[in-house]
Amino acid sequence: MRKKTTSRGKRGVNLPHVFGAASGNFYQDVLKKSPIFTSPQACHDLEMLEPVTRDAVKQVIAEAAKLNHKLVPVETYRSQARQAYFFRKGLTKIPTVGCHHFGLACDLALMDTSEPDPVGEHYAFMRHLAETAGLISGIDWGRPNLPHKFRDWDHVQRVTVDDQRQLFAETWYPDVNYRPLQRLGRTRITEINDPILIQPQRRMGAAHPTHDTLAHTGCCW
Repeated sequence: MRKKTTSRGKRGVNLPHVFGAASGNFYQDVLKKSPIFTSPQACHDLEMLEPVTRDAVKQVIAEAAKLNHKLVPVETYRSQARQAYFFRKGLTKIPTVGCHHFGLACDLALMDTSEPDPVGEHYAFMRHLAETAGLISGIDWGRPNLPHKFRDWDHVQRVTVDDQRQLFAETWYPDVNYRPLQRLGRTRITEINDPILIQPQRRMGAAHPTHDTLAHTGCCW
């Protein structure tokens, strides 16, 4: 049997190398074989999310409904072609893939009215729901004790920012036991009413109703 190699993360936790012929993963086995892999169109199909991520996103949606909030997936998987389109339009600073491309991120529109809510702060409740489901929120990227210049209010992902480099290089993919908040050394989950630290000189106040109309400037989605 081929021995599985590991890569040591920043916090000294071994991460399994699951890319390679000997061990498949959702990205290799499903996304790369799907017609949508190269499509420039937006994908909001939850089935295009890695199973653990998919279940976590469904939990966020269900828990939001209990709070009388309606969350609707607006983007799950994103192809390289679509990412390049955003880059050409100046809607992102990332010319290549992000977490969406690997089925590990989802953007959710708040639809408490007939239109997607464009006010970022209205999505603040999602941070607690995301963390409870085992996801990283784009509101604080899993680091609530730090101010952030960029907030992707409606974005959730199952990878820490530190681990993205390995993911994008296709040398690592999270298995079912991967816990991003634990990777960050987090000992508690933020509560809905916990304050959000915002740098006063640059307050990011808008969430995107669609990705074609929002000028993203972050580096993590």
